Amino acid sequence: MRKAIMIILFFSFYMVVFNIVSPQSSSAALIADELSLTEIDQEEQNELWKRFSFQKTEFTRTGEAIQSFDASETMGVLLLTTGNYLLHLDQEGNIVESFHFEEPGTAGVAWDSSDICLFITRGSLVMKLSSQGELKEIKRMAILDYDMQKKWNSLAFRKETHVGSDIYYIQQAGLFSHLNGKFTRLVYIDAATGDEYTLYDESNISTKRSIGYILLGANILVVSFLIAKHQKDLLTKVKRNVGQGTVNAKKEGVRP
Repeated sequence: MRKAIMIILFFSFYMVVFNIVSPQSSSAALIADELSLTEIDQEEQNELWKRFSFQKTEFTRTGEAIQSFDASETMGVLLLTTGNYLLHLDQEGNIVESFHFEEPGTAGVAWDSSDICLFITRGSLVMKLSSQGELKEIKRMAILDYDMQKKWNSLAFRKETHVGSDIYYIQQAGLFSHLNGKFTRLVYIDAATGDEYTLYDESNISTKRSIGYILLGANILVVSFLIAKHQKDLLTKVKRNVGQGTVNAKKEGVRP
């Protein structure tokens, strides 16, 4: 009997420690446990939902960097772009569903079992949606101290997550992504084979866009320099003509 109790206690302790240190502990299934969330009355929820203008849409934009992501063994991958496009991807990186919402501040995304959680930094809001984009509830984080903010960031803005032994992570790929701090590539590592697969990549377009901005800035500087030089030459010419007119007037005895 005592041996059985010791085995049960040891197994329970092992499971608690495993859940704490396992990479899967980053899963959004722990959102309810990790964050101190308070209820919001239905009227305010309706107003917030209307403000976000959340809707299904076809994702056709290019050059969208990654703002947040999460992965699930059963549900696939969630990816939120800097333009607030929320993409539900399968394990091959194909788009299953795509949504868009309006929000001027930063936002994060995570799976909560089969539901989607959107973390809205402005107002410390957590919106729970179905995988089809239907609103279930909106709650607010009540405690805003350092520890709670750290938990918020670990759930909403992870750079890497583990699903079983597989690894998903985002990269600052491209020539200028390290300078602008944007993540443009999502990579999946299959633990069974060690192979890496790119599920989302906008690094080339991001680089081209950055080069375009640099060339535009250079053109503006060149044009500004030419305009300034032209104005300077014109002013010099005017002063020279005025000076020459004064000299001619003195020679002719005419008061300028």
